Amino acid sequence: MKKITLKPFKVSVRKNGFWDGLSLTRDLTINEALYIADNAFGVNVTLIKDDWKSRIKEEREDVEEEKEEFISDIQGLITGDNYWDAFTNRWTCDEGMDDICPAMFIQMLYICQQKGLID
Repeated sequence: MKKITLKPFKVSVRKNGFWDGLSLTRDLTINEALYIADNAFGVNVTLIKDDWKSRIKEEREDVEEEKEEFISDIQGLITGDNYWDAFTNRWTCDEGMDDICPAMFIQMLYICQQKGLID
């Protein structure tokens, strides 16, 4: 068993009191987005990176656009602008939908704090 300590963090809150998401200090890099997807959410990022690598010569603009979308989608999970099902539909073909658990999001929070990504 590992014990971790989370520092205080800011959340955006709706008028009804429900939390939307966390407050990012800056935009993520592609490597940070891939790291969070892999290490917090268990997404097989190797498949995503291999796909981008195989298409980069012929479809450079599309691949670069997809990387920006991936970053945006991970940031959206953090900030509450995106939802888990939309993310998995886009990036995992629904793989992992049944495996969601609260610890994944706590780990995301921990990683974001360690990398200085959130307030």
